[in-house]
Amino acid sequence: MLRKRWQLAPGDFVAHVACGELWLGLGSTNRAIHELQSAVQLSPGSPEAHFALSRAFSDAGLTSEAGPRTC
Repeated sequence: MLRKRWQLAPGDFVAHVACGELWLGLGSTNRAIHELQSAVQLSPGSPEAHFALSRAFSDAGLTSEAGPRTC
């Protein structure tokens, strides 16, 4: 169902966050980062998207990328 939502509304940042968190949970950090970067681009003011992206960077060992960001 999530994949269908993402396909039907590729501009929906919530779908990208959900997919990113799903990939992160499955241990696919590169795919998670890609999805979450899309979410941040679509909604740069979303704390949820930034937090999820920071978590993905941290899990990938990219701690310098995981730090605070300016919106």
